Amino acid sequence: MIKTPWYRLGLVWASFALSACASLPPPTLPVTVTVGTSGGPIAVQAFRDAQSVSVRVLPSETPAPDNLEALARDALKQLPLTVVPDVTPPTADVIATLEFLTEVSKPETIVDRITQSGVWFGTGGSGFNLTFDLSGPRVLSRAIRWRFVAANDATIQQEITARVDASRTWNERALRAVLTASLKDFLAPPVNQRVIQQPLTDRP
Repeated sequence: MIKTPWYRLGLVWASFALSACASLPPPTLPVTVTVGTSGGPIAVQAFRDAQSVSVRVLPSETPAPDNLEALARDALKQLPLTVVPDVTPPTADVIATLEFLTEVSKPETIVDRITQSGVWFGTGGSGFNLTFDLSGPRVLSRAIRWRFVAANDATIQQEITARVDASRTWNERALRAVLTASLKDFLAPPVNQRVIQQPLTDRP
């Protein structure tokens, strides 16, 4: 009987494991996308007729990533619109603004901040102890909000908010996924909300 050296078996198994991992689909990020449109059928037609879009990142209470505008431009390339520089007066048919949002919990009373309490008894007397959480409001979710406005009619708008639960890892790859998910099926119906399982990849 021919015996295969143990290290060769290890290499075979390692190669098999790597090929199996490579064939698995990338992990996904659940993104809640909410869409609202003002302007009725005229707005829908105006956006469909548009040829170009410019983008500007708005200031926010929570500092946005430095490369958010560059990532936004990459994401906009999936639309049937040419991305042009943001200038005044605008040359684009549609003006897009982007805002970075962080939703935090409401301020809590000192009673809500009690994490542990107890009563103790001893030979020297008795008492109680309390432990408080003083870390401040909790982050509940992170989001980006698009607002698309027709350059020739400010009443024609579409607002898109894409939100991710704070329990999810937030990095550049996640931000790319959120931007991509937010623009899927643009121009979306006038009122719409859905959860998109967006693949986490390094591509826009």
